[in-house]
Amino acid sequence: MQVADTNMDTVNMPGEKNVVTGRKVLAWIIAFFGVVFVANGVFLWLALTSFSGIEATSAYKAGLGFEQERAAAAEQNDRGWQVSADIARSGTGADIRIHARDKDGAPIRDVMFLATFKRPAQDREDHALALSQVEPGVYAARLDAIASGQWLLEIQANGVAPSSGDDLRLFRSESRIVLKD
Repeated sequence: MQVADTNMDTVNMPGEKNVVTGRKVLAWIIAFFGVVFVANGVFLWLALTSFSGIEATSAYKAGLGFEQERAAAAEQNDRGWQVSADIARSGTGADIRIHARDKDGAPIRDVMFLATFKRPAQDREDHALALSQVEPGVYAARLDAIASGQWLLEIQANGVAPSSGDDLRLFRSESRIVLKD
């Protein structure tokens, strides 16, 4: 009785087309890791070009100003101002109107309101506007071109300190808004 060799690693069957060889395994491994490296490269490029990663230029300096920011927020809260903003899209631009009243409901006059539109993830498209008083307690400005999408709207009111004559921040708020075409 004769025993046939059943070692399939070394025997090529006639007509068999898909034989796994060392070269095929090596090609599959190189192709797999090539796809992984290309995908990682694309994700790395997208991450580096879309977000600078800088929230504060100096975390140390931002930390030093924390107590001042907290005191300014407490003073703002004590003032009790009611400030609201209306934004109306027209064409590629937008009109912004700010209505400002004190805690007694009287219009706030003779302060400088600034509005800054910021993108949430980058600072390349920021738009800053100085608003003009159009009537008592109402300040307005026009932004000629602004893209649609998500924005942070920062509103700040500045005045003059009566005792020193220095510029004083009287109000600051930040809201997330969506502008649509």
